Amino acid sequence: MKEVSFMTQALPMNIEKGNRMDIICFSFTKKGGELGDRLEKLAGNYRISHLRNKDIEGGVKSLVESSFENYDGIIFISATGIAVRYIAAHVRDKRQDPAVIVMDDLGRFVISLLSGHLGGANELANFLAQGLGAIPVVTTATDGRKIEALDIYAKRRNYSMENMEDVKKITALMVNGDRLGIYSEGQEDINYGNLLKLESLDNIDPEVRGLIIVTSRSLDLDLDLPYAVLIPKNINIGIGCKRGMETAKILRAIEDTLRGQNIYMEALREMATVEVKKDEEGILEASRILNIPLRIFTVNQLRELEDKFEGSDFVKKTIGVSSVSEPAAYLLASEMLVLKSVHNGITISVSKGGNNE
Repeated sequence: MKEVSFMTQALPMNIEKGNRMDIICFSFTKKGGELGDRLEKLAGNYRISHLRNKDIEGGVKSLVESSFENYDGIIFISATGIAVRYIAAHVRDKRQDPAVIVMDDLGRFVISLLSGHLGGANELANFLAQGLGAIPVVTTATDGRKIEALDIYAKRRNYSMENMEDVKKITALMVNGDRLGIYSEGQEDINYGNLLKLESLDNIDPEVRGLIIVTSRSLDLDLDLPYAVLIPKNINIGIGCKRGMETAKILRAIEDTLRGQNIYMEALREMATVEVKKDEEGILEASRILNIPLRIFTVNQLRELEDKFEGSDFVKKTIGVSSVSEPAAYLLASEMLVLKSVHNGITISVSKGGNNE
């Protein structure tokens, strides 16, 4: 039996920083230098900075390690062997490695060398090739078959991936054209032809060879088939608290509330509170740590909904509305999962809904 734990080590989908990717380009020859200068002028979602090997103290090799840490992508205008030798010691994991591109110094070929999917190297290679009139060389099996690999799909939909090894197994089945089943809380648009939509995980069609499961809740699964879990961001938090509440206590209240519903923390989409709490440092810091937006609603906005929920006369006398967390969560999405969960001065409400449905 394969158990899906609540506190999953979900894979981050933060490859792009803002709307642009920062790319460092290294050249080694005169022709390569001219080509690198051309790359800097290309428009698009990339910010390309070019350095010549001869202008770097210690040469390009001295900058590769820091480039892996500080850039979203690296372009080598060089022989493929040079690039492979320079990056070999720094390659760690496809979830972390930057996109790496190799180009010949005549600008004929643009090779996606590393992190083709999650790192965006395939997309970058196609962009550069189009801008230069070159030939893109992309060797990932799904791209050659015009299939949307599962990690690319997750990136496009801003889903977290619960386990990369599971995703790789399902993608291998896609490459082979095997029949897959998909079980989802919402509507999916993955580009794969041999896909069967499932209404439940019971009595699965025997032709199905693997499963894609899109859910915000951890499931106690006992399946004989390989499967991959994708986590949509469709869970919202409404929050109210006493003045001066510590960030750690707020985070614990949120975690305990979600744990009680078997909801992944990675499914969090947005958080909301009332305007009188807009400067509450514990709430602001919790939003930053969880990396989710904080929406501030006015008292009047919440008051319009207070009849829907059980209220408090004390809260109404204090801030002008009888309930905070429930109407705040409801305004984010109308499907309420938790009306009110109270944690020593902190009130948490949970609703479900969002852009990924």
